[in-house]
Amino acid sequence: MSVSCLIVLNKASTLKVVSKYGPCIDETGDQKASNVPSIAEILLQDQLRMKSIRARLSMNSGSGKFEEMQTTIPASQIPNGGAYVVTVGLGTPKREFTLLFDTGSVLTWTQYGSAQNCSSSNTCNYMVEYGSGSTSGFLATETLTITSSDVFENFVFGCGEQNAGTFDGATGLLGLGRLEGIALPSQTTNKYKNIFSYCLPSSSSSIGYLSFGDDVSHAAKFTPISDTGNFYVLDMVGISVGGRKLPIDTSTFTTIIDSGTTFTSLPSKAYSAISSAFQEMMTDYPSIEVPSNLQPCYDFSNHSNGNFTLPKISIFFKGGVEVEIDDSGILAPVNGMTMCLAIQGGDEDLAVFGNYQQKTYEVVYDVAKGMVGFSPGGCS
Repeated sequence: MSVSCLIVLNKASTLKVVSKYGPCIDETGDQKASNVPSIAEILLQDQLRMKSIRARLSMNSGSGKFEEMQTTIPASQIPNGGAYVVTVGLGTPKREFTLLFDTGSVLTWTQYGSAQNCSSSNTCNYMVEYGSGSTSGFLATETLTITSSDVFENFVFGCGEQNAGTFDGATGLLGLGRLEGIALPSQTTNKYKNIFSYCLPSSSSSIGYLSFGDDVSHAAKFTPISDTGNFYVLDMVGISVGGRKLPIDTSTFTTIIDSGTTFTSLPSKAYSAISSAFQEMMTDYPSIEVPSNLQPCYDFSNHSNGNFTLPKISIFFKGGVEVEIDDSGILAPVNGMTMCLAIQGGDEDLAVFGNYQQKTYEVVYDVAKGMVGFSPGGCS
């Protein structure tokens, strides 16, 4: 696999996005995560995260800042979940921190003692729980530096005092969810207008970006955010495989777009429909049974040069928005040249559009207008 850790950032308020499991993490000055998770471990973390998302959805999210900080913030699955990190500055003079960025969490936090002046001025506490540990601490304020020209004083963030687990490849989290006065888009709205976008690279050996402000692609097509809570809830209206629309009633489930969930999860009927249609169009390749929750799987050992054809898979959202999944987001390597459809079955009334299927798109979050947009070829 070729490595391309260079990217030209043409937007002013932009950070490099790298995988904490890939060689480009060296660009941040941090060490690569020591253990790359297996497919089974990623799926387990996805399941734990979806369990947390479901719990939050049932709580009437967004009812108040203090109440939100008292509850469990969604399992960002540190250290084993969301794989994408950015580097920001905290303190005066600034000190750089590599943080996982997460559209499903509202609070930016780092380990206690990492940031200068990480001292409590009040008794507002928080707790984050995740699959392999937890962190809890107190809220504080500090100067946040996105770029040399984008500096924000009195930025509210969390100082983690009790950290159980290994923060492998990251020192905390950048919260990009929706909560007035706490989430980063809200705290920086005077400059960035409550707008941000990102492009996740096609592989762990290349670089994407996280950008703030309204300098976004004019080619982006937008779909409305259909909920007022902390998550970005979208109206999925259809799925197609090989250009054929599948008979799926999308009105029976809620769809969340989430940067911290890896593989897209669909309710059983939708998952069965997409899996069956995919198998029908992959008869030229030998199928194989493997112990994985990702199905169907195929043996591509006779196509090690990558010369095989995949059926087009598209997700449709309200407003005439079609997201055609990039080839890099259709199959997941399980073992050598054994690859499986990178979509999993999940809860009956919840779908999560994961980061694996978002790769190479510029995904635009216009929080102020209540819209999410998609533009293909966003990392180029």
